[in-house]
Amino acid sequence: MRARENPFAPPKAAPSTKVRPRGSPVAAVVLGVLTDTGGSVLAGFLMVIVSAIALGLQGMSPEQIEETITNVDPMSGRAILTYGVGLVFSVLGGYVCARVARRSEFKLAGIVAAIGSAIGWILGGGQLPLLLHLFLTCLSVACVMFGAWLGAARDGLRASR
Repeated sequence: MRARENPFAPPKAAPSTKVRPRGSPVAAVVLGVLTDTGGSVLAGFLMVIVSAIALGLQGMSPEQIEETITNVDPMSGRAILTYGVGLVFSVLGGYVCARVARRSEFKLAGIVAAIGSAIGWILGGGQLPLLLHLFLTCLSVACVMFGAWLGAARDGLRASR
C-alpha cells in the first residue's frame, strides 16, 4: 500500500524562474500609440454614437442632434467625460509600451507621448481654446509617463534612464 502524500507539504518542483525577454522598442512605441490614440478616437466615436442615440430618444430631430454634438461646450460634462476617457487611454498606452519593451520604459513612453500629442494637435487643432489644449496635452503626457511607471513597476523593474 502506498503512503498518502501530505497535502500540506510544499511543492516538489522549483518555481519557474523564467524571465520574459525584452521586446522590440519599435513594437512598444507602435502599440503604445495605437492604444493611446486609437483607443481615444474609438472611445470618442462610441461616445458620439451613444449621445446621438440618447438625444434621439429624447425626441430631438436629426438636425438638432447634429448641432448638439457638433457644438459642444469645452467645459461641459460631456466634454470633461471625453477628456477623462482619453486620459485613461493615455495611461494604458504608456503601460502597454513599457510592458512590451521591458527596457528604456520612460524614453519610449516619451516617444509615445510626443507622437500622441502631435496627433492630438493635428486632429484637434483649433477646436479647443489654446490654454485648454495645452493643459490637456501636458496632462496626457503625464498620464502616458504614469502608465510607463506602472508598466515598469509591474515586473519589479526599474525604468531605464
